[in-house]
Amino acid sequence: LKNQKGEIIGFKGVGRDITERKQMEEALRQSEERYRTIIEEMEEWYFETDLAGNIIFFNDAITRTLGYTKKETTGLNFRAFVKQEQVEEIYKIFHQVYELGEPIKNFPQEFVRPDGSVTFAEFSIFPKLDQEGKIFGFRGVGDDITARKKAEHQLNYIATHDCLTGLPNRM
Repeated sequence: LKNQKGEIIGFKGVGRDITERKQMEEALRQSEERYRTIIEEMEEWYFETDLAGNIIFFNDAITRTLGYTKKETTGLNFRAFVKQEQVEEIYKIFHQVYELGEPIKNFPQEFVRPDGSVTFAEFSIFPKLDQEGKIFGFRGVGDDITARKKAEHQLNYIATHDCLTGLPNRM
């Protein structure tokens, strides 16, 4: 404010209470932190891809199990992790999710590690939708079932072979 001589004699301002906005921002930050912690620290696998099957995100559980770093996996296509003879089957599954807009749950899959060994997993794939409801990618969850597959193989061997000689039994 100025007096009649043009000298400054005070100030005038406008204020707004932003307490509610700050509380909402903090609640959002905490929610994002919880989500990030859950996704990164859980033992289950979580991933996101674009429509072409290129990896957008793998959580630590996947990279640890498959023997890659996040940097190595980001941008790679799913084909890099599966046996060549299974690429068509995986494509069909993703295509079905895209066409129907419905998730596919608990399908088994083999993944090839950089050293050539195989890891078994069971996956569920869900469509990622934009604000208009159009599918723009996929997300999924899964579990490493390698130990279960090895146990099944061992039980099958025990059921079909003599325990003493290791020779096939009559069954």
